[in-house]
Amino acid sequence: MNALQEPTLVTAPELAGTLAELLRLEPIFHWPPLQMTQAHLEAMTTDDFWEVGASGNRYSRAFCLKAL
Repeated sequence: MNALQEPTLVTAPELAGTLAELLRLEPIFHWPPLQMTQAHLEAMTTDDFWEVGASGNRYSRAFCLKAL
């Protein structure tokens, strides 16, 4: 692949619903509503959840939950 060429990102049609749900929920992790509890956040993430920050660093579920 050419270093200047971006990959073509295509979501499989059967995953369109999942993608829509993730797009809807994504802002919650950055600006959780006041009524959102630790239990809500824990229920929305699996035990092996991790996130990649803008820096490229990976953050564990425990780190993310503590930060939120």
